[in-house]
Amino acid sequence: MSSALTSVVAMPRELAAPNPAPLARADAKRPVFVVPVKTELTTEQASSLLAGAYQKVTGEAPTPECTALLTAQWAHETGSGSSMVNYNFGGIKGAGPDGHSVLCSTREGWGANEVRIKDGFRAYTTAEDGALDYVALLKRRYPEALEAAKNGDPNGMVRALKQGGYFTGNEAVYTRSVTRLASEALPDSPLLAAARSAPPPLAPELVTFGGAEFPGSDLRASALHGRVDTAPFVGALALADEVSRAALSLLSANREDHPSRRKET
Repeated sequence: MSSALTSVVAMPRELAAPNPAPLARADAKRPVFVVPVKTELTTEQASSLLAGAYQKVTGEAPTPECTALLTAQWAHETGSGSSMVNYNFGGIKGAGPDGHSVLCSTREGWGANEVRIKDGFRAYTTAEDGALDYVALLKRRYPEALEAAKNGDPNGMVRALKQGGYFTGNEAVYTRSVTRLASEALPDSPLLAAARSAPPPLAPELVTFGGAEFPGSDLRASALHGRVDTAPFVGALALADEVSRAALSLLSANREDHPSRRKET
């Protein structure tokens, strides 16, 4: 990424519809699926579009860190523009403002739980429309993430996105990627430098056994070696109660058997 994030660059032309006939507007329940078209952008183009969209949506100019972080997320989601389709800036699912959607392959989850599926993603006819809808979505549904971006906080931005359900991948990996990409754009930013030196967030894996899930703990080592008991889980309080009852019963039996409590025959 270059440092000329907000420079004025040539904007991509409007994406031509695959059919000469005008595309129908979808109703509220059924999207109109259009042909996927790769719409590669340069980093400078994406940065300029996102900065402009932010100003239109929020009414204020973005900070350099904000522009860098929004561009970094775009780069993370689209492979720096190489896998951008129909001007979708953030891998946003569903239908765009005109109701248009494209069917694409995607990965959900991460690690052992990662699966590959096909899903509908928002489609736009212009890059400006895609950038505006992306920033508007952040403002509407992920305001904490947009505020963190404004403050130059990649950790807070990604955490808010994860907690809001924006993505299902590994939070730590996502954070490292966004932080690195933003830092490459603004290498002299003290805010991003501080974020780079901060310990990465921990996203604990869940260990599943007996139909119950537990945050990754000391059971994980046993799970990796196939020694996790798959018997139904017994709640810790219930188990403690049973142990206490057994101990009291044993103590009572010992008292009854004590020589001082035996009846003379």
